[in-house]
Amino acid sequence: MDLDDSYKEKIKIDPDNLDLECLYQPQYFMEYAEMLAKAENNLDIAKRNLDRVCSKKSLDIRKNPENYISGINKLTENMIQSLLDNDAEVDEANNKIIECKHDVKVLSAIVDAFEQKKRSINNLVVLHGQQYYSGPDSIRPLNREFIKSTSTQIAKDKIRTRLSQRKDLSNKHEDED
Repeated sequence: MDLDDSYKEKIKIDPDNLDLECLYQPQYFMEYAEMLAKAENNLDIAKRNLDRVCSKKSLDIRKNPENYISGINKLTENMIQSLLDNDAEVDEANNKIIECKHDVKVLSAIVDAFEQKKRSINNLVVLHGQQYYSGPDSIRPLNREFIKSTSTQIAKDKIRTRLSQRKDLSNKHEDED
C-alpha cells in the first residue's frame, strides 16, 4: 500500500478554526479507519496465501522428494521445513506478510493520532468556552512596572555608592590636613 503524507497535514489542528476542525475530524478518521480495515484484510489474505503456498510445496516435496533432494531415502519434517524456508515462492509470500504488517502498524498509528486529535479539539473547545484565550479585564503592564522598580533601585544604589565615595574622599582630605 502506498500511503502519501497527506495525513500529516490532516492531523494538524487550526485553533482559529475549531468549528471546521470539528466538522472535518470524523471524515478524516473514517477515511483512515477504512484504510486500516482494508490493510488488516490484506494481511489476513497474505497469511492465508502463505499457508496455501506452504501446504502446496510441502505436499509436492512429499510426493516428489527427488525433485528437491537427491540420494535421500526418507524425508524428515526438519528437512521439509528447511526446503520450505529456502523456497522462493514461500519467501515471496512471507515478504508480502511483512509488508502488510507494516501497513497495518502505520495505519494504526495514524488512526490513533486522529483519536488524539479528537481529544485535543475537545480540550481546545472547552478552553475556548471558558474564555481561556480572552484577554484580562484590566491590562496591567507588568513589564513596565518591573523595569521601573528595578531601574529606580539601581539608581538609588548608584547614588548611595557615589555619596559614600565622596564622603570617603572628604574624610581622606581632612585627615591629610
